[in-house]
Amino acid sequence: MNIAFSGSNGSLAKELIPSLEKLGCNIYRISKSLESDGKKIFSYEDLYTNSINISVDIFIHAASINSNLGKSNFNDEVAISRDILRLMRLINCKNLIFFSTCKVYGEPEIKSKIIFKESTSPNPSSFYAKAKLECEKIIQLESENSGINSIILRLPPVLNINSSSGLAKLLSISKKIPIFSLAFGEINKRSFLSINNLVTTIQKILENNDLFKTNKLYNLSDSKSISLNKLLGVYTQKKPYVIPLSISKILLYVPFLSSLFARLYGNFEISNKLIQHELGINLHTTEHSLPIIRK
Repeated sequence: MNIAFSGSNGSLAKELIPSLEKLGCNIYRISKSLESDGKKIFSYEDLYTNSINISVDIFIHAASINSNLGKSNFNDEVAISRDILRLMRLINCKNLIFFSTCKVYGEPEIKSKIIFKESTSPNPSSFYAKAKLECEKIIQLESENSGINSIILRLPPVLNINSSSGLAKLLSISKKIPIFSLAFGEINKRSFLSINNLVTTIQKILENNDLFKTNKLYNLSDSKSISLNKLLGVYTQKKPYVIPLSISKILLYVPFLSSLFARLYGNFEISNKLIQHELGINLHTTEHSLPIIRK
């Protein structure tokens, strides 16, 4: 099976591509940071100049400018998906897997008790989430008009060893020095996606090409939510020092800290029941997966 992979030098690709190659897949890498060889590695300049001439069964579109992109990069982010779809038409590739984000539902909130499902109305607040939602709409329209078959995966923060995200940095720091955490971190509910569950899901999709016959949109996450403090404790194998609730409540409303604490301690829980049911997969919990990721 021939697979084209955009964002092929990103943290997800570095762990996903070797797994696909072990399955016997032939991977064409499309990257802005790898040097093009015109055979197996292609630049975005190659893409823009229509100089990519390959046979591709499935296109995995994982490229993104940055999860912290601002208003000035909104159109650039959307343009990547437009160019990928144009390339797919040129090389007659009909099947697309697109990595979107669960941030299209909104941002973590301390008092939120919502469990987001695929039927939940999107409410993006960041330009990154707005751009990803726009990409979803473009892909779905292309599916209707040009016969592109798409599977859109909305991902929460991904836990993997190559990640350079803020969460990954926090986990790395917590292994080296004692971490203090607010009491809200004992009870908040957060959904994550461990890299082993992403690998399992992509493998399952590749084994069942019939999934592409009906365009799909799925939430994809580990099978259970987890609190921040539990996450830190399992990953580092030592519990963080918990700041008492009374002091935590005071710190929570310090103006320059409130937005940071909302991102860390807010609730953000998604349902993955649909993808588990329709693909027939059993996804591990975050707690089960973390020891695998740490190795």
